[in-house]
Amino acid sequence: MTKTDTVSLDLRPRMQTLSAEQIRRTHAASLRILEETGVSLAEPEARELLHGAGAQIVDDELVRIPAHLVEEALESAPSEIRFSTRAGEDGVVLGGYRSSKG
Repeated sequence: MTKTDTVSLDLRPRMQTLSAEQIRRTHAASLRILEETGVSLAEPEARELLHGAGAQIVDDELVRIPAHLVEEALESAPSEIRFSTRAGEDGVVLGGYRSSKG
């Protein structure tokens, strides 16, 4: 290469989306893990809330969450979340095709 040669680099982040089938399989696997393996929750109040909703407390911190609880939670989740600055001004909005990092 000489001093006049230039190198062109595409440094934009690249994202590859999942197919509908990949999303379905990932979701099914996640539900199976939560229901069969469970999740460790250190916060007693979180464990009690889940237990009251029908989750199984296995030991001190391990909770198994039935698939129907996860599905109900997903159905009741808002489609977007708005964050404000400390001054109360509009900040980041997450939802739809919007995402944020940092």
